[in-house]
Amino acid sequence: MSSPVDRRSGKPLEPVTGNEAARRAVAAVWRQESAKIVAGVARLVRDLGLAEELAQDALVAEPALRRYPWAPAVRADLLLKLGRRAEAAAAFEQAVALTRNLRERALLLQRAAAASAAPPP
Repeated sequence: MSSPVDRRSGKPLEPVTGNEAARRAVAAVWRQESAKIVAGVARLVRDLGLAEELAQDALVAEPALRRYPWAPAVRADLLLKLGRRAEAAAAFEQAVALTRNLRERALLLQRAAAASAAPPP
C-alpha cells in the first residue's frame, strides 16, 4: 500500500499530529469557503476590508471554535494585513491564552510581540 501524496505537487504527505491536522483542516476549509462568504458580505456592506473582518469575527464567534487557538490567530493575521497592529497583537495574545502547546505558544507570543512593535518604515 503506497503512502498518500499531495495532489498538486505529487510529493508524499507527511504524517501530522492531531493539532496540526485540525489546523490544516480549518485552513483548507477557510481557503475554500472564505471567498464566497466575504464576497456575499461585501455586496451587503460595500467594503471589502470590512467584509473580511466581519467574516473573521463570525469564524471566531462560532461556539465550536471558541477554544481553538488558531481561530483568533487567523483573525490576527487579517488585522495585521489591515494595518490594525494593536488589535492583531490582542488577537495573538488571545490565541496564546487558548493553547497548551509550548511550541505554538512560543510562535504566537513571537507574533504578538512583532505586532506590538513599531511598523517598519
